[in-house]
Amino acid sequence: MSLFSYNQVVENKMVYIPRNFRAFFGWHDHLGMYLSSLQHPVLKENLANELILSTVPLTDRLDLWKFTASFRDRKGIVKELSNIFKLLNINILSAKVSTVDQNRYLNVEFDMDCQLYKGYFDKETSARKKNKHLYLDELKNLIIAEFIEDVLFVNSEKKARPLVKIKRNLPLFRSCVEFKSFDKVNLLDGRITIPSEMLNDITEKFKNQYPLVSNLKGRRGLPIASVAADFESYLIRIFLFFLDTGHLHFRIKAKNKVGAIATMSELLYDAKININQMFSRPVTDGNYALTDFLIHHVDPSEVLDDNQLRKKLKDCFNKSRYKDYYEFEVIFPEMKKYNGHD
Repeated sequence: MSLFSYNQVVENKMVYIPRNFRAFFGWHDHLGMYLSSLQHPVLKENLANELILSTVPLTDRLDLWKFTASFRDRKGIVKELSNIFKLLNINILSAKVSTVDQNRYLNVEFDMDCQLYKGYFDKETSARKKNKHLYLDELKNLIIAEFIEDVLFVNSEKKARPLVKIKRNLPLFRSCVEFKSFDKVNLLDGRITIPSEMLNDITEKFKNQYPLVSNLKGRRGLPIASVAADFESYLIRIFLFFLDTGHLHFRIKAKNKVGAIATMSELLYDAKININQMFSRPVTDGNYALTDFLIHHVDPSEVLDDNQLRKKLKDCFNKSRYKDYYEFEVIFPEMKKYNGHD
């Protein structure tokens, strides 16, 4: 799941990491972290305005995996499971274990470093990197066989499917394979400082693609940051952009009915607006839902400043034939100035 915060102006190259994000990850002041910028190996003309913030060093990102499984609860499962990973030279970096349904079932979630693990079919770490393996099926089947009487199964398409999955931490893997620059930063008063080289590179790309950025003066000419927490992959994504470049954060309040998300997505698609981030949640006893969007207007034939884009978004929803059915309300949250607290 991803959750993103209010946009903020990047002053003195500093970006504030919201307190709730830091609390979830267990990040504290003076913690050394790693900030990397990415560049797609083929799409080099892209803005490449996304930065990845993580506590995991670059060299340790090549073989990170997430293991999730559900078992019938009994004494000793965690011990036996962790010992199997130990024997296979798999390092468990973090663990979440919880009993559910009146202690009948056990949910297990491990973040694992598999650099020293070698399997007959899963191969070794260098081969997995080269072939960009997404799953460790040999290891998964081994766990299922060892715990065949304990693993929970669900019926799927007339087949019994075990609730066991091992999936690569793709965001951190890509941040290593496709990285352009990489720096160590420190968290201080909830803030990190973006290195000048990274910030200047992104700024130049925006100036090349949006010449008006060069004419923005004073505070209006400062970059804007949208900070998103990727809780599953244990990292922060920082999206940087400038005023009047087609990037906006807006919110829709709508009736919580079947098809609401599909309808909103369709309306944005028809308006040639790309969704960079989206977060939806029910409110008001579940009758309504709030959906936050970070969007990018990608129609080169229609250059809009932020005010014009806001009007386009309002018209997109308020003049649609679905307006009354979903009771759309378009909201534009103001950018937030963080003064050491949320």
